Amino acid sequence: MIQDAGVWAFTNASGTNDSTFSENWYNTGATQVATGAPHNNVLSGNVKVSGGNWPSAARQVMEQAGIEPGLRADAGHSALAPNGAAPKHRTS
Repeated sequence: MIQDAGVWAFTNASGTNDSTFSENWYNTGATQVATGAPHNNVLSGNVKVSGGNWPSAARQVMEQAGIEPGLRADAGHSALAPNGAAPKHRTS
């Protein structure tokens, strides 16, 4: 799950080989991946999401990522923001 990235997949053409970027959800950004011989990097099954319309599986990944839920409020983090919006953080 990639949100608001400029380039979300990058490989160095002079030495990144046999990498696979598959089944990612993303809402913006591009890929800069050298595919085909001799690099053999693969982009497969990645899904571009329109706006904040994240599929339920992507939302589940967001909810389970990062600081475990029971500790989020203490660290100044909120639960998943609605519609993919950036969460609001407390200031000290």
